[in-house]
Amino acid sequence: MIVTADELGDPYSLRIESRFNGDTVQSSVTGNMIFKIDETIAYITQALTLRPGDVIATRTLDGVGSRMEPPVLMGPGDRIEIEIECIGSVTTNIV
Repeated sequence: MIVTADELGDPYSLRIESRFNGDTVQSSVTGNMIFKIDETIAYITQALTLRPGDVIATRTLDGVGSRMEPPVLMGPGDRIEIEIECIGSVTTNIV
C-alpha cells in the first residue's frame, strides 16, 4: 500500500503497536519516537538508496521483552507484528 502525505495527516500522531504471538506488547504513538522520521530517512540516505518495499527498523517502544517479569524473549516458532496506523503492518516469523 502506498500512502500519500495528504492521506496520512500528522505523521507524529499515529498509533504504533507491536504484537507478539497475537498479544499486544507495545502500544504508543509515533510522536514518542526518539528520532523524527524525516531525520532518520535523511541520515540513512546519506549512505544508502532506499527502494520501494524497504523497511526501516528503529529502536523499540516501551515494553522491551527482556525487561518484563518474567522476561519474554523471541524464539523459533514465534511471530512478531509491527503495525502503524494508516500505513500498515509487517509480520516476521522467527525461525
